[in-house]
Amino acid sequence: MYGDWIPVQLDAGMSYNANPQLLGDYLQILNNGSYSVVRNSKTVETGKIEIESQTQNELSIKFIPKELDFGSDSFIRLSHSTLNVVTFTQDSIRLHNNAVDGGYFGLLLKRKN
Repeated sequence: MYGDWIPVQLDAGMSYNANPQLLGDYLQILNNGSYSVVRNSKTVETGKIEIESQTQNELSIKFIPKELDFGSDSFIRLSHSTLNVVTFTQDSIRLHNNAVDGGYFGLLLKRKN
């Protein structure tokens, strides 16, 4: 999962198929367990990634923010709940929670070249 990931599809709450750019331009995941969200060439969220559970077939993580830029435009934040990671290919992953109501969050990401 390490690297830079571009949001391709965003499903949040009752607004399914929302603009994925509401998250940011890309999500950077570092091998030291930290992450950054970059929007308009500016880092708007940083923090650490906590592994909630991990088996050979499943991975659940939580984004724990350290710094948030509240002065930027309103956007979707990753730090809402535990997210399940689904790997489609080495270049495509999906993060989603298990909510089935207005609290649903799903994000499809494509590896940035």
